Amino acid sequence: MRVGFVQNGDVTTNTAEYNTQGVMLMSDLQGQSFLDTRQDFGASPYYSAEARSTFFDPSPGNTSKTISADDTPRSGPPLTYDRGIGVEANDDVVDSMNLVWDFRLYVTVRTDDSRRIGPQVYTSRAWAQWQFNASGSIGQIAPYAWTAASQAGVNAPTSWTPETSGSQPPQLAGELFNDALGRETFN
Repeated sequence: MRVGFVQNGDVTTNTAEYNTQGVMLMSDLQGQSFLDTRQDFGASPYYSAEARSTFFDPSPGNTSKTISADDTPRSGPPLTYDRGIGVEANDDVVDSMNLVWDFRLYVTVRTDDSRRIGPQVYTSRAWAQWQFNASGSIGQIAPYAWTAASQAGVNAPTSWTPETSGSQPPQLAGELFNDALGRETFN
């Protein structure tokens, strides 16, 4: 058996207001869901293949282990409306942003039996929800400091919900969250 985390992330809201232009830009990712992995420790679809985040070696003498992982979400809208490299004179600097990502973290188990034929099944055994909210206002002069909105912050999960239906996480493949952020555009 192999036990590890699978994380799915939703771009719930990602908009920016540019008051000088009188416009709001919205991310092309808004409303989409992605498989989220730590690419520096990847073993997709697992969030991380780090030893502390997985239990890949159970045996009769090794029947339990505490697993853990962490996440450091970061991103945001273009600093200027024209999406230039730097801030030039007369550029419209973003005034405020509304960025909310919702995550669902699953504890999954799958067989490691080499005799098994067919697709790998990552059965969910428990899940927890958490949210990253980077909504706030942006200062209009360098260093363009972010000021958190009242609802901003990380809403960490308070407990795990057992999963007994035999289901799998919705996103096990496809474009990864961080790759999608790398190609994100605002219109």
